[in-house]
Amino acid sequence: WQSVASVTVSASGATDAGGSAIAGYEHRTSTDGGSTWGAVASGSSAAITAEGETLVQFRAVDNAGNTGAWEPSSATGASTVRID
Repeated sequence: WQSVASVTVSASGATDAGGSAIAGYEHRTSTDGGSTWGAVASGSSAAITAEGETLVQFRAVDNAGNTGAWEPSSATGASTVRID
């Protein structure tokens, strides 16, 4: 838990070997432990400002518009923001 105004979570490391190359990332957030997810947003980083626990997932988008799987598939310390 952190007593801060916001925390930024970033994605990196996606590859598209033999494909059309990575165009960017999308992210989504959940404030109810992953039961429901907010709207998908473009970008390789997400600024979290809500108090409480927020889960963040990212997926890669290639130049052909194909999307990868949401990662991480389950909550980890690196994908969970806790603001007090």
